[in-house]
This record gives sequence, C-alpha cells and structure tokens, in this order.
Amino acid sequence: MKSVFLNTEFLTIFLLSVVGALISYVSIFGVIKLLKSHSLMDNPGKRKIHLAPTPSMGGIGVFLGIIPAWILGVDTEMIIVLILFSTLLLIGVLDDLKDLSAYLRLGVQVGIGITLFVFDFRIDSLHGIFGVTEISSTISFIITVFFTVGIINAFNLIDGINGLAGGIVAINSFVFGTIFYLHSELEYATLSFVLGSSLFGFLLHNFRKKANIFLGDSGSLVLGGAMAIFSLKVFGLNSDNQVLNINLIIGMLLIPVLDVIKVILVRLYNKKEVFDADNSHFHHKILSITKSHTRTSFFIHLMLILVISWIYIASRESNEKVMLILCVSILAINLLIDLILYKKFLSKLTKKSKIESF
Repeated sequence: MKSVFLNTEFLTIFLLSVVGALISYVSIFGVIKLLKSHSLMDNPGKRKIHLAPTPSMGGIGVFLGIIPAWILGVDTEMIIVLILFSTLLLIGVLDDLKDLSAYLRLGVQVGIGITLFVFDFRIDSLHGIFGVTEISSTISFIITVFFTVGIINAFNLIDGINGLAGGIVAINSFVFGTIFYLHSELEYATLSFVLGSSLFGFLLHNFRKKANIFLGDSGSLVLGGAMAIFSLKVFGLNSDNQVLNINLIIGMLLIPVLDVIKVILVRLYNKKEVFDADNSHFHHKILSITKSHTRTSFFIHLMLILVISWIYIASRESNEKVMLILCVSILAINLLIDLILYKKFLSKLTKKSKIESF
C-alpha cells in the first residue's frame, strides 16, 4: 500500500517548505544589514540577558518564509489567517521599534480572539476530556478569546533565550502539519510545514552561542498567533481521533502555558506588575544551571518531544490520566530546578559568610 506521505500533494508541501526555509534564511541577512545600517538594535540592559547589541526583528524573515504557503491559492478562511498574521507582524514590528503599551498589545490580541470566534475558530467541545463535552456559545466565546490571548502571550514571554521559542514552534508546527495532512486539511498542512521550515531557516542564524539576530516581538507574536489559530482549527476538526488531537494540543502548549501561569502567580504574590519583565521563567532557571543558551533550549526542546511522544503512546492506550500525570511531572521538574538553584544560593551564601568571617 502506497504511503500517504508519498504522493504529489505531500511532495508539493515538501518543495514549498524547502523554498520557505531558503527565503527565511536568505532574507534574514538583508534584515540584519538593514537594522544595523539604521542602528535599530536590541541593546543590553538590566532586563536583558544578552551582552552585545543585536538585531531583533527576525520575525520579518520568518514571515517572508511562510509566504509560499499561499502561492497555490487561498480561500476566504486562509485570507483571514493571512490578515491576522500580518496584523500581529505589524504590531510586533512597532513594538520592537517603539516599545508599545502592553495594554495596546492586549487590546489587539483580544480583537484577534474575537475575529477568530466570528469566523468559527472556536473551542465548543472538549470531546469528553476532563469530563467536558459540548460548551455553550457564550462560554465558548469567553474561552476562545481567553485562549487566544493566553497562547499569544505565552509564546511571546518564552522568547527569552536563543533558539527556544523558534525551536518549540518549529516542532509544534510539524506536529500540527501532520495532523492537518492526515485529516486532508491541505492548506493548513502546507502552512504548518512551511512555518516550521521557515523557522529552521531562522534558527540557523539564532540557535547558536552568539545569535546573529533575535526573533523579536515581530516574530514571537506571529508564532503565538499561529499556535492559537492552529489549535483552534484542530478543535474544530471532525475526527474519530479528536481526543488524541486535543491531548496533543494540550501537550504542545503545556510547557509555555504552565510557565506563564507560574510566573504570573509569583508576580502577583510579590505585588509586581503582571506585564513587567523579569528572569523568573523556567528557561532562565535552567540557563542559570547550564550556563548555555543552546543547552538550555535543547533541554526544553527534548522535554517537548518527550511530552508529545508520551501523549501519543498513552492516548492510544486510552490512558485517562495523561494530562494529570504530565502536569504533575512538569511542575515537579520546575520544583526540582528551584531546589537546585536554592541549594546553589545557600552554598554561595555560606562561602561568602566564611570569607567575611576571616
């Protein structure tokens, strides 16, 4: 029997993905040159962990890389997706240039959530997961908008070290692409695979000890928007494997979402502004142990792959406790890292006390 991945449709997607990766990789050289010539750099500061001025609009190159996904023609729904992507890119570029108000960004994200709901990108059933089936229209509206805003911000906030956000979204995009392809959603499969490949072109510039360019808000907002849109599209699929599909979505989003929830709760407890930047994220803590952006990102990428793989295997065995076990496991890893850092802090404090006592 001929494989579903060995036909004209998949070969077309593969070729467009290669073209997307090349466009992204090559165009970023131009973006770097343009930003440097106009001194538009992300400079080091007390809330930054990089040490040298670095260009920070890699999202432009990624966006150019996904344009081939629309070459074969689009319907009204895909035009809406393109408009939303473009809106997030524009807001991200303006934020990279002028540091927009967090509340203005939030307002745009709420508008995008409402637009998605109007065009039937919505969460109206969990198909029995957590005991939830059908959801009323009003509750669906609230959940869809909240979900959209939350996911966009989750991926915006994890873009803190080289290769992290781009790598996570690249992995997720290939999983989304596979889901869409197996459900004959070829336009979304193409967009997902081309986005993942475009990010590969970007990561060749970014996923290194000293990045040539950062993703910037121009990239992280688009990537967060893509993850929200792809997720909502999967929620609306008519599939016999819908429980597995939704479990995979939760798994792909679990690490950034749990991190953001934890950071927000800590900031509220410490009476800080929710939108203030700090170094309390999961990746910052791992970075303080590994002392390497690439090792830290690779560790989290590996965690994500293991989470997705485990969900796929466990869901096929009808394991009803998949999500509970995953949440507890990831929180346990967070606590373990906090414990390691606390021990390191106590060790340094002890050494300092001994030195001062002489």
